[in-house]
Amino acid sequence: MNLSPDIIKLVFGLKVNQYRHDKSLSFAELSKKSGLSASYLNEIEKGKKYPKTDKIMQLADALEVTYDELVSLKLGNQLGSVSDLITSNFLSEVPFDFFGIDPKSLLEMLVNAPAKVSAFIRTVVGIGRNYNLSVEQFYFAVLRSYQELHQNAFPDLEKAAESFFNEYKVNESVTFDEFFLTNLLADKYGVSIDFYSEEEHPNLSNIRSIFQREKNTLMLNSKTSSKQRVFTILREIGFLYLNLKERPITSSWVEVNSFDEVLNNFKASYFAGSVLIPRSVLKEEMHHFFSQPTWQPDLVNQMLDKFAVTPETLLHRMSNILNEQFGISDFYFFRFEATRGKKDFRLTKEMHMSDRKDIYANQSEHYCRRWLAFKTIDDVDFQLKKDTYSKPIVGVQRSTYHSSGRNFLLITMSRPLNIQSNKIESVSVGFEINDALKNKVSFHNDSAIPNRIVNHTCERCGIFDCQDRVAAPILLQKERHLRNMKAAIAELG
Repeated sequence: MNLSPDIIKLVFGLKVNQYRHDKSLSFAELSKKSGLSASYLNEIEKGKKYPKTDKIMQLADALEVTYDELVSLKLGNQLGSVSDLITSNFLSEVPFDFFGIDPKSLLEMLVNAPAKVSAFIRTVVGIGRNYNLSVEQFYFAVLRSYQELHQNAFPDLEKAAESFFNEYKVNESVTFDEFFLTNLLADKYGVSIDFYSEEEHPNLSNIRSIFQREKNTLMLNSKTSSKQRVFTILREIGFLYLNLKERPITSSWVEVNSFDEVLNNFKASYFAGSVLIPRSVLKEEMHHFFSQPTWQPDLVNQMLDKFAVTPETLLHRMSNILNEQFGISDFYFFRFEATRGKKDFRLTKEMHMSDRKDIYANQSEHYCRRWLAFKTIDDVDFQLKKDTYSKPIVGVQRSTYHSSGRNFLLITMSRPLNIQSNKIESVSVGFEINDALKNKVSFHNDSAIPNRIVNHTCERCGIFDCQDRVAAPILLQKERHLRNMKAAIAELG
């Protein structure tokens, strides 16, 4: 086990505490037997002091244990929960410092209430194991919660993007091109750019970019579009401009080494989006779009062209300023991928600024096939088969959730992926239709916008006559059966 000095000190203190209580000794009594002051013993038990060899021997004699027993990292049955916690890597894998939590404080809580706290931790670890939750998935879940708590808006990163514009004396209305960014990356940071093909590296065909540390070279997949290359180069500049040391070397996650890598990748990507789509310019475009009395999908594609970005970058960037600039705080964001010709819809990104327990996606179940994302994916697939696809399909829908009655205005964009020609991507942002939305989005009540009753998953859906259903409502039936049982028991009582 590779434990930090602080944890080793705390484990030693816990053992001294355990042996002292086993012998029914007070601090004063142990002090008299060991020759160590009571205050010093108190510091040891709190994990603040680790005595030298001679003092450990004095303690061992006073506690009637051997030197090896006292310094061993093996804990007794009473502190088995602490041992489980240490050997599970929970302390090293969970980014406690990110939340301002000292891991030592967690162990101290275990000492004060070992049964309750250890039961909770064992439950958390057990759930992760039962659901095959990897450390990487946990990191991404933490990051998503971090984004949601901040409404996905980060003023410090916005300011960094504005400073970048000022430093290079570029007007925010000017779109950065690939040539300028390539030269900037080379001249300012000494990073060169090279390309690789699927023929050269078939195992890397689905990755947009790889950073070669030793050569200080950013390798770009030759199949990436100009928009993707510009974003990737700007993200690379983001790591350097923001001085983010720990970072992934690939654009898609192949291996995750730490939470700092996940967090820094998010920051560099946010910076890239903020430079490509400046906050002040986006605010004007969105105000114009929202002020239209009727739904105008062409304005969405015009924004794509104006900023020269992908649909995901545009919608995700919109989410950064929805609350701050428009007072719209109840929304969610989904990204799906699907294989052409198949119904294997896979959720690859989600973010909930709305009430999470009411709008959710469960990847172990079958998503509601009435979602607009799946319709637009099918539309793209149809156009590709007919060889008529020319630009991302933009769709709109008012979705009323059957289980709760909540209404959302949903905007979705779907397109084929460049480097994975057999894949189609769909990104959606859903705004809850409330007073805040009605005051800002004039076309919310456009009669031309279709209305659909939707739900979360087929397994939990009570729309029994649904023609789009792909699975029986087994979980809903179980829930109803349980409610009936409880009602029957209540009647007997």
